Amino acid sequence: MKEHMYRPCEDCGAENQLFCPVKDLCVDHRRTYGNPLGHKQIVTNKGDVFRASSSHGNRVFVVLDGIYASVIENEQGQEIFYALYGNKSVLGLAELYFTEQMRETYHIKTFIPGQLCSIPSKDLERYRTNDTQDSLTKLVLTNFVEQVSASVVFSRISTQNKLRERIVLLLLLLRDATGNKNVSTLELEITHEELAKLAYSDRASTTKVLQQIQKDKLVELGFGKIIPFYNKFPKKYKEKYTEVIEYSSFSLKPL
Repeated sequence: MKEHMYRPCEDCGAENQLFCPVKDLCVDHRRTYGNPLGHKQIVTNKGDVFRASSSHGNRVFVVLDGIYASVIENEQGQEIFYALYGNKSVLGLAELYFTEQMRETYHIKTFIPGQLCSIPSKDLERYRTNDTQDSLTKLVLTNFVEQVSASVVFSRISTQNKLRERIVLLLLLLRDATGNKNVSTLELEITHEELAKLAYSDRASTTKVLQQIQKDKLVELGFGKIIPFYNKFPKKYKEKYTEVIEYSSFSLKPL
């Protein structure tokens, strides 16, 4: 991974991007402490692995672009994917409240290359004990709900009985994770092997299904990439995907 210091907080572009989930904290930090959060921009490559732990100086990561997967390893050393995170996601925030042992039970893997905003956890720890802790509490609660939703969505998709349905729904999920929900087509830098892991299948079976849906003109297959034609996806898959998303949506309600 390559990293470099961000420009000063007011010049990094986030203040002009309403989607930035830590924008309010950046503003609060500068107002309270007279300096911006010590954030860095990280350019990630496919397969890069990191944790919000000591190996990266206890940092929190905001996804600017790309797609990242939460991964655990089973007893045989096989990777098990259980959630996908894309544009707007915050990774490592809940770890402010976890023990070091808990943090080491999983890792984050770059699935589709992109960029992260990396923030030192110590800059956010201050908000747990001072008068502006409400900003952090709100962000943590929102982030917790989003991560639970992401895990439920992935679980619902990966447990569909038919592999074809799992693959089509995953292609819709990957589209949404990039922040391009309304596009009719999108080039995804993903191999058959990688998609097979997400679909809890093997490469041969996944390739067979991809070739079938390519024959149906739903995707175009290239070297190391898949290009779905979302506007041609059958209505039944779009309705099923909407059902999964709605079922998995949570909201913070007052007690």
